[in-house]
Amino acid sequence: LLRREPLSEELDRAVIALGRDEAPLVRLIAAKLATSFIVFGRDAEGLHATVLGCLTDPDPNVAAACALEAPNTLDKRVIDRMVMCLSDGRGLDPRAPRPMRFGEGRVSDILTRHLSWIFYSEQVARWRASPAEADPKYVPMSADRIREWWKENREAFGFETPAPQWRCV
Repeated sequence: LLRREPLSEELDRAVIALGRDEAPLVRLIAAKLATSFIVFGRDAEGLHATVLGCLTDPDPNVAAACALEAPNTLDKRVIDRMVMCLSDGRGLDPRAPRPMRFGEGRVSDILTRHLSWIFYSEQVARWRASPAEADPKYVPMSADRIREWWKENREAFGFETPAPQWRCV
């Protein structure tokens, strides 16, 4: 439906413009819309740039909130940016508006937990494709271990493609 939408290019431009808004919540909404458009088949480079920009947003709560949905774009550049931001030690504001409220912590805490889970899911998918050993157990990874794992596995990383859990329809 989005591909056939007569206003599709205008929608892309509007979302990209919202990604440059002064209000943090508006930038987060733009990133969520851009992610949704990409998931459902839109391939405008500006949409990808909006998502990538949100991962390094000046507001730490926006960056953390964006990191939770950005991998849905199935774009390795997003994972590259998330791994790059693992050293983002900015504290989160526990009084931020609801969609970007995480309580106490740092951006790096959110990224570490989320990437650890994403990489575990990839390992499970690979195991399901050819179960040779016992199924992998979830063990939270440190930021250094995540960087190392990504460096070793980036080329083969398939967003769970060996045994997908779901697919876009």
